[in-house]
Amino acid sequence: MKKLMTFMIAVVVLAAAVSQAAEKKCSSVGDAEDRWNFNMKSEAMNCLDEIIAADPANAKAHFLKGKYCFATGNYGCASERFSAGPVRAKYANEIAGLYKSAGDARLNAGDVKQAEGFYLEAGNYNPALAKETADSLFAQGKATGKDSFLYLAGRLNPGLKQAIGDYYYGQSKSATGAEGKVNNLAKAAEYDNTKTNEYQENRENLGRFHLEEARKWARKPSKEKVANEHKALAKKYLGEAVVERELPVERIYQPGTYTFSLKNGEQTESWITFPSGVTSNWNLDSPDGKFQAIYDDGEVVNLWSATTLPRNKYKFKLRAVTDQPAITMIVSQR
Repeated sequence: MKKLMTFMIAVVVLAAAVSQAAEKKCSSVGDAEDRWNFNMKSEAMNCLDEIIAADPANAKAHFLKGKYCFATGNYGCASERFSAGPVRAKYANEIAGLYKSAGDARLNAGDVKQAEGFYLEAGNYNPALAKETADSLFAQGKATGKDSFLYLAGRLNPGLKQAIGDYYYGQSKSATGAEGKVNNLAKAAEYDNTKTNEYQENRENLGRFHLEEARKWARKPSKEKVANEHKALAKKYLGEAVVERELPVERIYQPGTYTFSLKNGEQTESWITFPSGVTSNWNLDSPDGKFQAIYDDGEVVNLWSATTLPRNKYKFKLRAVTDQPAITMIVSQR
């Protein structure tokens, strides 16, 4: 019963204090702080507006208004108050701390871009804090391998870019696979342009490797998934234009004579097609004729037994049944 009475008395006292704060005339920033502490946010803001209107040079009133705006997520209002009058000179460290804490919270939530904005704003008010934050992020980035931390470290302190480049270069040297080596070289080159040539050379080699792998798997029936995975990586390192030119999904054959070399079970890498808008004729032959035409609708024609090919279909692959070092295709138009 005694505990209940104590609680009831506390509630009554609190209610009385809130009522007193609400009724008290707004004559100082302390009155605004009282209202804010009793969760009377609108009243606190109105109180500060009255003080600022009466005394535009009141730095603390401007600072508190900015601080309260910041707490409610109204960053535009906060920025306006923080830049007013002598506020920056008097409260720079406190303002920088607000932005720094907000940056930490956004980074922990995974919002790197917004964290960057808060950190940079903190640096505008306190450059030393920006450097301290950058050093901390750099150390955390190296310890955890998180690119976002290293990125932010470089943004807050450009003087760290060389060290960040060196870190990624070291990672590329210790990487066990070609992908890891090139990916880390790419990051190193972003921060240190002296690594660009080495990155480009390795990227070209890796892209060519994946292009040849894509070509190899494209020749194997039912291995499209593997071929496409290598093709996607080839595009990543060589560019889409290069890969599509050298290994297109379908290749258009103009009039002329063409030779295909396929091992037993292999098929052409790309679909064979012909120019649109004209009538094309084509003839296929090899020493033993042991190959097939596989059309895109699934029809299979055995060239060793067929006397004619479908002339209303214009997209197919050739597949060898025995080693075919020289399948000849002659294309003409009329």
